[in-house]
Amino acid sequence: TEKLESDGNIINNFMENCNNKDITAAYDLISDECKEEMYPTKEEFYQKYYLNVFNNKEKLFFIENWFDDIYKVEIDEDILATGNVISSNKNLDYITVVDQKNEKRLNINSFIGKEEINKNYQKNGIGVTIIEKMVYMDYEVYKLNIQNNTSNKICLDTKEETDNIYLE
Repeated sequence: TEKLESDGNIINNFMENCNNKDITAAYDLISDECKEEMYPTKEEFYQKYYLNVFNNKEKLFFIENWFDDIYKVEIDEDILATGNVISSNKNLDYITVVDQKNEKRLNINSFIGKEEINKNYQKNGIGVTIIEKMVYMDYEVYKLNIQNNTSNKICLDTKEETDNIYLE
């Protein structure tokens, strides 16, 4: 109960800062990992997240514990204030509460976190190192290092099936 309350408070603070147009205070609640991956500057956070979700308007938000440290946050306009019954401006975000230097911080915009892997695999003269993975709510991005120790060309992606995995 204490954890849910504590996590809810930091998410509430973030949302209230956004509602109050206090971009600096909201940005300060984002984890370093999330900033590095998605919003390296306060200006990028403002342009890519704040304007997209809040658009300089005060929004209502509803926080629900989704799984462990992940919270589902519904962000919507105040129907009573706007008179707009059909809500086309409704946003859904998954926010993860993480510990950073003994303080709670947030991973926002469905970013769950980064995991260092550093595993190696070698076969037929081709070495693959999985360096890390970035986990999002509905997908993962892996950073690989592939070393061809042969004189042959290798095909990393046939592009025959692009539904599940692709190389960039």
